[in-house]
Amino acid sequence: VALIVLDTNGCVERWNMTAERVFGWTEQEVVGRPIPMLSQGLIDSEKEQSLQAAFRGEQSLSNFELAVLCKDRNQRDVAVWTENLKGSGEATRGVLVAIIDNTEHKQLE
Repeated sequence: VALIVLDTNGCVERWNMTAERVFGWTEQEVVGRPIPMLSQGLIDSEKEQSLQAAFRGEQSLSNFELAVLCKDRNQRDVAVWTENLKGSGEATRGVLVAIIDNTEHKQLE
């Protein structure tokens, strides 16, 4: 599972080794920036709005399926889950994003 922590502006704070292996970008390349594979033009406007709301902590996503482009420009089918990270006083301090690569499963279907 690729695990990514976003700040309240939707920029990457943490990027685990699985995210690096699956999507190709290193943590150093993405920290302080929006999630790169979600800004590659494959996502329709409705899904983009849902993702942005989740990344701001306004809603949670569960098994949200979409196609993304990796650093090497290969397309991957993924499922996304989000959960708000609470700070003191229950204010949202960021968002945890979990992404599972479903590409092989989709190809078998």
